Amino acid sequence: MNTLINIGRSFGSGGGYVGQAIGQKLGIPFYDNALISKVAEESGYSKSLFAGEEKRS
Repeated sequence: MNTLINIGRSFGSGGGYVGQAIGQKLGIPFYDNALISKVAEESGYSKSLFAGEEKRS
């Protein structure tokens, strides 16, 4: 079973640092917006598609 922890935060609150620390402590990878940007760039698709921001009709 895969473990997923989602941390909701406000900009500038340091949530990224908290997420990294939790990931290290629990031995699970930490992913943030940098991963979304990299995947979008390498695939040629919009970043908003991977971030779940696309509107569906």
